[in-house]
Amino acid sequence: MKTLDLNNTKIFCQLIEKMKGAAHLKIANEPYMALSIERLAEGVGIAKYNNGYVYSLAHYYALNGDLMSDPEMTFIVVTGEAGIASPETVKVIPCSFTQSDMGVYEESVRFSSETATDYDADMQTDHTEFANVWLGNINDQGFLEQ
Repeated sequence: MKTLDLNNTKIFCQLIEKMKGAAHLKIANEPYMALSIERLAEGVGIAKYNNGYVYSLAHYYALNGDLMSDPEMTFIVVTGEAGIASPETVKVIPCSFTQSDMGVYEESVRFSSETATDYDADMQTDHTEFANVWLGNINDQGFLEQ
């Protein structure tokens, strides 16, 4: 499975650190849509690791009373002994992509009983490429400074 490149892993880790152990965080940054970060699960197994976490990153807006993702992605995060503070040992694996207004929901990594059991290599590569660009934009737009 593909992982984020080192620069974007660092950005991702900085976003997680901003959560300060909370289960979720919403970062307002006008004029952009707020960025929502949520820890969805822990103890997730992937390959030889059983200590993974699943996080969601999303921009949301309301349409006719419904929350729409623009986009939302989920990621499996496996940390080394130094934890999230050492991005060089963290593996961040994109596993789903949702774009509500276009009716897109793609799951490139599939789970059974909190263990990743299968993945679509081409789709997961596409998700990783998109995430690398999106996290660069999140950084350039100043979300880490909020």
